Amino acid sequence: MGYKLMRTVLDSCREWPYTKIFLDTVAGLDAARHPYEKFGFRMVSQQEGEEWGAQAIEQGLECHL
Repeated sequence: MGYKLMRTVLDSCREWPYTKIFLDTVAGLDAARHPYEKFGFRMVSQQEGEEWGAQAIEQGLECHL
């Protein structure tokens, strides 16, 4: 299910004049980040922040289309 959804999202973005897309996650969710990396997302930023009321390391990922 996740594979088909990600493929649909990326294919849809490629139909528009987008050159890259971004997403945010937090450190420690490596199993969740792995599929994104499989589709070409790479970490481009990392900083301390607050997520859901707790300190976290926020990570920005991007994928060039």
